[in-house]
Amino acid sequence: LESGTGADLQRATVRPGPLLSAEAELQLAARGVRELSMWTLVRRRQPFQRDGVALAGSDATYVDGGVRASVPLVSRLDLTTALDARWQSGMRVAPGVLTMGGFAGAGTLGLSWRGAQGTLQPFVRAQGGNLRQRLGPEMPPVADGDVFGMTFGVVFSRGF
Repeated sequence: LESGTGADLQRATVRPGPLLSAEAELQLAARGVRELSMWTLVRRRQPFQRDGVALAGSDATYVDGGVRASVPLVSRLDLTTALDARWQSGMRVAPGVLTMGGFAGAGTLGLSWRGAQGTLQPFVRAQGGNLRQRLGPEMPPVADGDVFGMTFGVVFSRGF
């Protein structure tokens, strides 16, 4: 990584800090539901280091969680659902999409058909949220925007 301009151009070594994480999943039994689970994931990014010195504002926290369910409709056909949420603290080290904080949620609705040759799962997923970049704890956002997206897909899986 190079920084500076003209005569003061310098070379610096920048290394990301370690990422510590903890994950938990709880599988529940419920009448009329084939599968039901709740999950959460917490990740803590330690500060980046530039030439061995920690960069202030380069640490971050990420929290994800959700619930998934599969409900039998008829023989070999299930309705599948999922609700997910994510919160990111963001990094205050520099403005940019990769260092933004925010909150987002998503919902997935699909079908799961189990056949003799495998499982076919068409689905639709919608997600939306807000991304925000702050360069200090008390500063107004440098950038702030809402996001929305949709995904349509089909998954085929086969045991071996």
